Amino acid sequence: MRNKENSIILSVSVAVILLLAFSSPVITDRLTKYLTTTIRVDADLLLVEGWLPEKAILNAAAEFREHGYRQIVTTGISSSEPYLNMHSNGSLIFRTHKWFGNYQDEGIHTIAVGARCDQAGEETAHFLVLINDQPAAEFRSKKESSYFAVRWTGKLGNIDSVTIKFDNDRLDASGDINLYIKCLKVDERINIPYLNNSVYDITTSDGHMRIENDINSRAESARRRLILTGINPSVITAVPAGKKYVNRTLSSALAFKNWATATGSEIKGINIISEGPHSRRTWTTYNKILREKYPVGILPEPYKPENKSRLHSALRTFREAAGLIYYRIILIFY
Repeated sequence: MRNKENSIILSVSVAVILLLAFSSPVITDRLTKYLTTTIRVDADLLLVEGWLPEKAILNAAAEFREHGYRQIVTTGISSSEPYLNMHSNGSLIFRTHKWFGNYQDEGIHTIAVGARCDQAGEETAHFLVLINDQPAAEFRSKKESSYFAVRWTGKLGNIDSVTIKFDNDRLDASGDINLYIKCLKVDERINIPYLNNSVYDITTSDGHMRIENDINSRAESARRRLILTGINPSVITAVPAGKKYVNRTLSSALAFKNWATATGSEIKGINIISEGPHSRRTWTTYNKILREKYPVGILPEPYKPENKSRLHSALRTFREAAGLIYYRIILIFY
């Protein structure tokens, strides 16, 4: 019954916001400005929402370094990401022996890599496929999710690893080239997801940084990404919420409150990194849940999706405005 009531509230809120917004572009601009207003407070804790894109994570790291925070907390729901984001040159190494150990028949096998990237045309991610460290094929990824197949002859049981080597990472005015890997599909009968079956060996200026792919929450994902920027892991704490499909911001705020209470953390103030028009909802939620126990600020990252129209951005603003109304209503009960 509660979910049904929430759905009705949200539907009515969306209808009201759309009616007002489409009546005047001035309302759209003012609404966007309101939802993305920066409110900075004197804080010693930086809170980073785990769903943020890579550029926002990099900016969060810069914010931490430049403003003398004592600690970072990352939040987010428990959720296994369907794709691993290979955001830097390096190798994704699938440990396959435990999957292939019982397959000792000689034959021709098809090993397909499930992959995609953000770009289309000539600026796509390039990767090599290596079997037992031996080059087997190379590909250019596509924007849409696709499978890139390699034919290999031998016994599957003799394969210890399959490696995806990403080698054309770039970030410039034309965009950010990243490679996203989902799984290996072998002979159309064996599916090996990247999660819990691979390690990401990232090329760095001083060698390599190896990360186990055993992340089961967006909070932990954000923590790992912040560590990659060079921040000391000891000052970053992941505080995951439960697995939720609705009210995820609320769930994360409640998880943070429980963590702060359980650890007895002495917090002077919090600044939260969010993105675009969602920021006001985040700020409103944390202020309510924390009951103004300490100052809470919000630092919105710009929302600038590539190749999206003004209409797309406007629709997101309207949706977030409706979500804010919905949250103001449900927060009455907290």
